[in-house]
Formats: sequence, structure tokens, C-alpha cells
Amino acid sequence: GAVVAAGAVVQHAQAQTIAEQHRRTRVLGMLGAEERVTRLTLIYMPLIHIPFEERVERSFLERALGPSHDRIKGSVYLHPTDLRFLVLDRNKGIGFFAHPASYASKIDDLDGSVSWLHLAPATIRIDEAAWAARRDLGDALQQFRTLYDAATPGPPSYVFLPYWHLELEQDGGSNYRVLDVDAVTGHPIERGIVG
Repeated sequence: GAVVAAGAVVQHAQAQTIAEQHRRTRVLGMLGAEERVTRLTLIYMPLIHIPFEERVERSFLERALGPSHDRIKGSVYLHPTDLRFLVLDRNKGIGFFAHPASYASKIDDLDGSVSWLHLAPATIRIDEAAWAARRDLGDALQQFRTLYDAATPGPPSYVFLPYWHLELEQDGGSNYRVLDVDAVTGHPIERGIVG
């Protein structure tokens, strides 16, 4: 069967440009490491997707004029190993947080920012370390229910988020620096965040 994956907004040419922008060069031609981009690989990180419907209390004025709550449908995406919630900030990129908002529907996530594709697993490179260390879907559901008791979750599933894995060779190949850039916003991701 197919897997559900976010379409990469940042394509190879743009990832190459981003890599060049983050490449370190010698200061005054002498000091520090000189880097060159040696590898750009598009990798798909597993996420846990939980759809939900949530009762959100309306403001005092809105309650005076109508119902006390709104019913809102949405989704959240959790990191596969530590079950932190994905937050998308167009200016800073993607981050993962333990409790990013008082209501699940207030979390800025991937919905509306990416196109979801159905892809054959053999056509994408999956982050094998994150996949092997992934938590059970039931654990994610329990985490969601604990933090967002006003929401009724739907069935969780695994989806995949693309990121560019960059390798930058230092000093003629004696060392390599690794940089991961999310393929949605083009911002670097801290190494600890990507599995």
C-alpha cells in the first residue's frame, strides 16, 4: 500500500542554494574550516498524525450572543520517538514542543501548508532510525488525550515529512558537518529534533 507523505516544497535546486548559504568558509582565506557541499539527500521522517474534533470555549461576548462553545475539527502531528507536538512557524521552521497550546486546535501545524501525497514506500527514503525507534500509536493517542481532554481524537496514523539531509565536507574530507533542513520551510532543524 501507499504511504501518506507531505510534498516537498523545497526542491533540490533550492536545497542546494540553502546548503551554500550555510556552508562555512575560511575567514580572510586562512582561518577556520572551508566547507563544500558533498551530499544532498531527501529523507522522509515519520510523524504520528491524529485528527480530532474539539470543543473550544468562545469569548465572553461571543457566548453572550450565541453558544458557549465551538466545535472545531483539526489535526496534530507528533514526533515519532518523544511524542512532542509539531509546530510550524513560517519564519523559524519546524519545531517540536511538549505542550504548545491550551487547545489542540490552536497549534500551528502542517494543515493548509503542505499537499499530502500517496506514495509507494519504495519511491522515498525513510528515516530508518526514527522509524525503528518510533513509539506505538496507542502511546501517542494517550499523550494527546492527557493534554487535550476537550478534544475527541480520531484514529492515529503514520505520515511522513520530508527534510533535506546535507553533508558538508571540511578541510578536504577529514571531517563532515551534517545539517538537516526541513523541506517545507527551508529552515535548518536542530539535529536532536530529527530522530
